[in-house]
Amino acid sequence: MRLSVDVSHPSYPSRLLEIEPHTLRVEGALPGGRGVAIVGTRKATEGALRFTRDLARKLANQGLVIWSGGALGIDSAAHQGAMDAGKPTVVVLGSGLDHLFPPENAELFSDVVRGGGALVSMFADDDQPMPTRFLQRNRVLAGATEMTIVVECDPRSGARNAAKHARELHRLLGVVLQGPWLDCGAGCYLEYQQHGARVIQGERDVLKLLGLDQPQLSLDLEAPPLPPLSDLERSVVAAVAEGHDNLDHLCQALSLPPASVCALVMDLTLRGHLLETPRGLRPAPGTGKTRST
Repeated sequence: MRLSVDVSHPSYPSRLLEIEPHTLRVEGALPGGRGVAIVGTRKATEGALRFTRDLARKLANQGLVIWSGGALGIDSAAHQGAMDAGKPTVVVLGSGLDHLFPPENAELFSDVVRGGGALVSMFADDDQPMPTRFLQRNRVLAGATEMTIVVECDPRSGARNAAKHARELHRLLGVVLQGPWLDCGAGCYLEYQQHGARVIQGERDVLKLLGLDQPQLSLDLEAPPLPPLSDLERSVVAAVAEGHDNLDHLCQALSLPPASVCALVMDLTLRGHLLETPRGLRPAPGTGKTRST
């Protein structure tokens, strides 16, 4: 079911009242509650997609509503994570409801509505997707939520436009930092370096910034287990446990090229098997340390 939601409607997002009014076209049901926007690049790395989906699921399980833009990559992972938790999620479109974009996400959009969430557009139903409309929707996305989290993006990514709106609207802004050798995370680093974005390593950082230091208890019984480590991944963790706590030492210990070691370390860090500390890399508590032979 579609409906028009303006400032007089009870489901109109309260935080949008602080900025210029919009009449929103909504398909589905706009969920109430505190919202967090999770955005990032369409061409995301596998590790970033896993991190995003897990983060969104955990935040949704703590009662937060996950908003994003419905794009491929990080946006899709954020929506899917909320639905993994059986919670509603909100897609803010850069087009009208008759021209859902990208078309590859048609099934995802249907799942969002069936799951009790909403597709939201500030445009007429027959408006086509256009670059300027995606930039306009970013302001609504950032404005309707309490916090915007950028997981992975390059310096010119549209996700940085959403971050810019969050800053201008005095919303909380968080970024997930990645190694400087990865161009795909350079935009997040710039937001941190130039604009003071808060560093997000997991859901606890988000909950703390939102003042939810004592989150709701959640059994999280349906949380998918982490996949087991491969022999090569176990070798990396074991080498770190043996004191090879930086990339140069790991390359020597494992006899692998830097690009391969960088990718392995980043993936293991995002999945929670390795920790980056001021004194170098460390295995996470409970992570297996036996090197494959």
